[in-house]
Amino acid sequence: AGVIETLAKLSTQLLPHDSEHAHVTDLVDVISRIRLASGSNYRTLTTKSLRGLCVAVRTESEGSRDPTGIIQQVLAGGATTIRLMPGSASVKSYRALARWAATTCHTAGASVICDGRPDIVRATHAHGVRLDPNDIPLSDARAVLDPWQIVGLLTATTDEAVALVPVVDFIAIGPIFPNRDLPD
Repeated sequence: AGVIETLAKLSTQLLPHDSEHAHVTDLVDVISRIRLASGSNYRTLTTKSLRGLCVAVRTESEGSRDPTGIIQQVLAGGATTIRLMPGSASVKSYRALARWAATTCHTAGASVICDGRPDIVRATHAHGVRLDPNDIPLSDARAVLDPWQIVGLLTATTDEAVALVPVVDFIAIGPIFPNRDLPD
């Protein structure tokens, strides 16, 4: 659908608007609606696949543990979703790991969710993005992502989670225990 949409746009821009040339202006709008509808259906299926074990993996190595090795091990152990956290890694290394993880997870039948970077999600064909309250707004993330990629938000309370149900694909609630990034 995306290829047909691009061809229709090019045809509309490049060909003269006269009776000798086929014109597909209306096709551009139709194809856009088809992509959005099919993307919404795919998002629903992807969201349903998030059930099961989700393992959060930092982009930078933790001690001697390489994140690619960790991902391979947890997928072999039955993880259904990998959440990539950038930590202090560079954008370049986060993008490289996200690209590798997206390919690996697709092959394993698992999903990969990247923290805070819808641009990396789109570029690497990851399944979706998880946004914190300080990340870009939901509407801006949706504008960057392809229609089939999912968006989740982190909330601190169940009331916030209930309010988000109609507008996001998944919800993360936390923190529920202290960790090195959020000790309190």
